[in-house]
Amino acid sequence: MLRHLPLTFLAAAFVLASCSPSSPAPAPKAAREQAADRGNLEGVVVDGTNNNGEAAKAAAKAEKVATLKKLLERLAKAERLNDAFAIAEEIEDLGKDIKDELIAGLKEMPATARIAGLRALYTCTGYDESVQGLLALVVAEGDNAIRISAAEVLGTVASERHAKLLTEAINKQVFEPDVRVQLALALWNSSRDIEAKKVLRGMLTSDNESFRIAAALALGETQDFTDAKPILEMLAEEPSVRGRVARRMLEWEKEIKRLEAVLQGNVPGEKKPEKIDTKLLETVQGMIQERYIYPDHVSGRKLLYAAASGMLDGFDPYTCLLEDNQLRDAAEIRRFAVPTLGITLGKVRIRATRRERVTVVLSVMPGSPADKAGIRPLDRVFRVVKDVTPERVNQLRISDRDLPFEEKTLQSLPLDEAISRFKGAVGQSCALQFRRDEWLLSRWVYLVHNAPIEDPVLYESLPGGFGMIHVHDLSAAAPAKISEAMAAFKKAGAKGIMLDLRGAAGGSVEAATLVAGFFLKKGSLVAYSIGRSEQLAKKTDYKTTDEPLDAATPLLVITDSGTADAAEVLAGALKEHGRAKTVGAKTFGRALVQELIPLNAAEPESDQRKLGLLLTVARFHTPVAQYALFDTGVDVDLALTDADFESWVYDELEGAQKTEAWKKYMDGLMGALGEEKAVALALTDERKPENYAGFDALHKELKLHVEREALRFAVRAELRERLRQAGKLANLVDLQEDRVFTGALKELAKSAGVDLSKIPDYAVLKN
Repeated sequence: MLRHLPLTFLAAAFVLASCSPSSPAPAPKAAREQAADRGNLEGVVVDGTNNNGEAAKAAAKAEKVATLKKLLERLAKAERLNDAFAIAEEIEDLGKDIKDELIAGLKEMPATARIAGLRALYTCTGYDESVQGLLALVVAEGDNAIRISAAEVLGTVASERHAKLLTEAINKQVFEPDVRVQLALALWNSSRDIEAKKVLRGMLTSDNESFRIAAALALGETQDFTDAKPILEMLAEEPSVRGRVARRMLEWEKEIKRLEAVLQGNVPGEKKPEKIDTKLLETVQGMIQERYIYPDHVSGRKLLYAAASGMLDGFDPYTCLLEDNQLRDAAEIRRFAVPTLGITLGKVRIRATRRERVTVVLSVMPGSPADKAGIRPLDRVFRVVKDVTPERVNQLRISDRDLPFEEKTLQSLPLDEAISRFKGAVGQSCALQFRRDEWLLSRWVYLVHNAPIEDPVLYESLPGGFGMIHVHDLSAAAPAKISEAMAAFKKAGAKGIMLDLRGAAGGSVEAATLVAGFFLKKGSLVAYSIGRSEQLAKKTDYKTTDEPLDAATPLLVITDSGTADAAEVLAGALKEHGRAKTVGAKTFGRALVQELIPLNAAEPESDQRKLGLLLTVARFHTPVAQYALFDTGVDVDLALTDADFESWVYDELEGAQKTEAWKKYMDGLMGALGEEKAVALALTDERKPENYAGFDALHKELKLHVEREALRFAVRAELRERLRQAGKLANLVDLQEDRVFTGALKELAKSAGVDLSKIPDYAVLKN
């Protein structure tokens, strides 16, 4: 999804909050009779001390404590807060039994790890201890970044009864403006205490401009625009990140007023919201709580969450109810992404004529663990198993029948719950089972969470005067990098440019508009978004604002099924305005506008949990054909696909690459070839196995069932990887095996009037 700030807090949980139990559920009849008859049993010895039960509890507790010890060791090594939170979530799963051990284990933790650990402590019922620990980090002298992070988490765990503690800290212990602003936000978020706004308003009169700006932005976050509006309007003129945030806040204020008018029925021509009779829900709730056989399933909270989630069933798959921990990772949840694996999830219809959807891989970040494991867009993922070894994955490939039964399969889960099964800290391993439509069998692969790839754009110059820009993420930093690439291509006299959007998902429509403006004339419509009415989600046009950097050089856009969100907005605009040809595969079709709306209800508050509704409010449309991109995507002018093998072929090749025979062969091959010949084969081996000395002997020694072509592919792939790591390969693209790229290059050459046959570097294209 395209990233948008929340537009309103004017949402509350449904009337279901009133569905609280009216009377305790009666014990099942069989249980009552059994209890009554027990005292009359003759000849039966009953162990009144329940030693077996106590022993079982003690064993379970010991196992949890041992697990906690290992998790705390990992937590202490976490350097990034996101990694620490991922480990802390595993600690939360251990429950309240390990509360005391967790408190003891956090005392000597580094600050970053302690923040995440204290958040886990809150979930393990250490409410006051968690608040006190986080507040101690906030008021302590030290790194302001750590203090601010602690204050952010504090705002998610503190409640009204902690307001006095936070107020005292703001007024007497914290004086650094950045930390003070975040602590004031924590006070407001946790208790809606007016003291928080008083502190922020007081900072608006500071002599320091940066303090005034920080306070104004914070007041905007609390939806208090009255005093902050002059500063926000000034910031809105800036072409910066904070300027963009200020503009969003001012738009937010307008949306709030518009929605207030709609909800009050003061908008001409707009129907008042339909009043829903909740008697049916109340009746069902009462019957469940009085008579359902499993009493542990009938708590008010569980029924409330189930009913609220059920309301969303049948909507688009990206509208969902977010609970507690999910809100902390809202940015990743909104993209349905796991950056440490380089994977994004989506849902597609089973068939165009069916409403049912299946969970698939939406996109894969190039160079990520998922990419290296061979996962591709539209692959269906069936299961995730955490903390495994490569040997365990090999066992799963033979048989996975020993895996525990899953009450809810990954395919049956909504996306927000499915994505949580993939999460993990950097260095943590997992196994994924997935299948491609063309495969007969599924495949298990081994992955290790890695630090996310930060560079959103890479570019390179290709032989013959062509430039290629690889866009991994249309983030706020992408336009500047693409502009830099175009300046380099212009200086080199490029005859054609390729914009590679394969695997690019997420991003912002503003970035897409800026990039489109590099190629389209000023004032061109890139896309527009519209909701169900002008009052609820007004039509917004996204147009280019500057003269183009290059409106003439032949341009070609490469897309695949993993091109989504902002990237498909960009591809659609360049295609429909006739500025570029598109090749590859149709884009995914997920360009939506969503709001993250905080919810308030009696049940979650009593349970000390927070809820949010991620709601789709509008869809993006293409500029000329004016069709909605959601579920449609952007078709290509020329369809191109990469080669593929059956799943078992990849498994057999991976097993071969782990053998000593393989290592010995590759080491010997590299030594025998020398650098010059190795580079030549890496560029092209003419798809001839005989170009590799000893190839047939290797195939025989490994006792492989795969054909010689598959083994040749694997040998050349490792040869290229070794040369790339040594810095001996100039280009990122593979002129021989990347069939989509080579097809795109030929198409671009036609547009540019370049004869590739006359360029020696492209002799490989004849094979």
